[in-house]
Amino acid sequence: MNRASQNSHETYLRRYWPLLCQILAVAATILVLWSPLRSRSLGLLDPFSFNGDALQHIAPLWFVHVPTAQVSDYTLRYYLEAILPPLFKGIYSVLTVWLTPPAASKVVTVTLSILFIGISSATARRLAGTVAGYLTLFLATAGVLKNLYFMGGIQRSFGFCLAALALHLVCRGNLLPVAALGVVAASLYPAAAVLILTVLGLLVFLPSTYRGSLGSWSIAKRVGLLAACAILTGIVVTPQLSAGGRYGQRLSIDAAREFEEWGPHGRYTPGDRGVPVNMWNKLLVGATAALSPKSKEKIRPLADRIVAETEPRSLSAEHATLVVVFGSLAGGLLALARRRFFVSPEALRCGVFLVGTIVAFTVAAALFPLLYIPARYLALGATASVAVIFPALWCIIATSLIPTSRRRLSGLASLIVGVAILASLGWHTLSTKKMPTTVGNRVLFSFIQGLPADTVIASWPRGIANMVPLFTGRSVLVFEEGHQIFHREFLEEMRRRTRALIAAYAATDAGPIETLRREYNVSYILINRRHLTRAPDYFAPFNPEMRRSLDAVGSTPRILRTLAKQRAVFTSNDYIIIDIRDLSNMPGAAAPPTQ
Repeated sequence: MNRASQNSHETYLRRYWPLLCQILAVAATILVLWSPLRSRSLGLLDPFSFNGDALQHIAPLWFVHVPTAQVSDYTLRYYLEAILPPLFKGIYSVLTVWLTPPAASKVVTVTLSILFIGISSATARRLAGTVAGYLTLFLATAGVLKNLYFMGGIQRSFGFCLAALALHLVCRGNLLPVAALGVVAASLYPAAAVLILTVLGLLVFLPSTYRGSLGSWSIAKRVGLLAACAILTGIVVTPQLSAGGRYGQRLSIDAAREFEEWGPHGRYTPGDRGVPVNMWNKLLVGATAALSPKSKEKIRPLADRIVAETEPRSLSAEHATLVVVFGSLAGGLLALARRRFFVSPEALRCGVFLVGTIVAFTVAAALFPLLYIPARYLALGATASVAVIFPALWCIIATSLIPTSRRRLSGLASLIVGVAILASLGWHTLSTKKMPTTVGNRVLFSFIQGLPADTVIASWPRGIANMVPLFTGRSVLVFEEGHQIFHREFLEEMRRRTRALIAAYAATDAGPIETLRREYNVSYILINRRHLTRAPDYFAPFNPEMRRSLDAVGSTPRILRTLAKQRAVFTSNDYIIIDIRDLSNMPGAAAPPTQ
């Protein structure tokens, strides 16, 4: 072969080698992840399929075009004022000009998912080459499909994308955009802003070789930049913090002595309540979760009862994941040793990002609850890092073992080995769920949506009550997902409402029902048929209170059973809607006012 034809051949390979890698990576992604990909796609097409957090974060957006002071729903007004950041609400205020909040959240879900996958792939490519980028395409896609961080388009969904974008900018050394991103993040998901500014705070003190775009800046200028970002972030979050203050003192795990809702049987799990968790264990669990077929969250079409179809799982999948985690780290150390521990500026900055995650967690745990829930920082940092670090490690290991002269062979080996490792972890055995095929509760939601816009419905907080605000835009007296415990006055109001509901469920006359109507403007009671014969459950302290109330009633007929027969305006196999707008002729009801 003469030199001209050889050069032509090499040019041909350089041009089409990346395309071949891309085709292989996309084909492997679709093949291995087909089952969860299909399940998630159906979930996105189903208007009633969300993860649980969307029930509280998206429902208030029915009122995003209404001045907050005019929102009559106490729970949703609290979210609009104290929980949802301004830019998050702004994005939805634009989308909901044309779409309902649930439909808008589907658009946000798809957009954030694509952004996370694309940004992570670009970061890995910058860090370890083209093949690493294609492996990250595989890994990030699997993570998005499996862990559901983006399902529902809630503010935490933006946090993961912000962390991924911050890691990408850090890898490239574009630290000025990182600073700007930290300020923007404060108006989308403040926890992401804390993480980004922590990472920036570490990066500005690195030697000039590793500081990227700030390499020539003086120490005074760098500290000034950091201070300016911190001040601007504080300005952005102050209105939201002030609004929260209108709902009482900010509470933390220390409130467990006064409020059982903060205790072990209360509203949240220990990590969500801010109880310090073992950092290294949490990081290991996060890496394992991102690489294994198990997911803590479940996707379910909330509007209907569904049948779970679980495919066979490999019992050794989690053990295989741990082997991959530790094997990759050990192999990475060996690769570094072969390279005499050379670390590129990009790799070092990515390492600083992971260190910043640990620092943010540690500081948040020490200052809790000032900087929000500590475990959130580990979740953000680990999710953004794992999809980039492991493919980069596999490529570095492969290229360190194969001579440089056979670079294409090392790239192909990286791709084949990486995809084989990923596929062996069991993603093809993810559980899937059949989408609903019957109308089910959708008829119920259609009926409720036909009620007047100012309707207030009382229902047991756990279960169907969670779904009514999101799917109908109508108010519910109290629902579990919106039953927050972070501010004293709001928590106490939720207590009053829940106890009024317990009194109504255990009532033998219309008095407690009348209280709901008179004090809380309740027009209808939505009751699960099962709750007419057995006690529903809830978190502490309401479970024992409900049992005591029903025990006190004994065998005396409860008024709800009578109302269900006489005042039902909607019935299905599972639910009854009772009209309580006029109880004047019921026993125990308040007498009508005299003229």
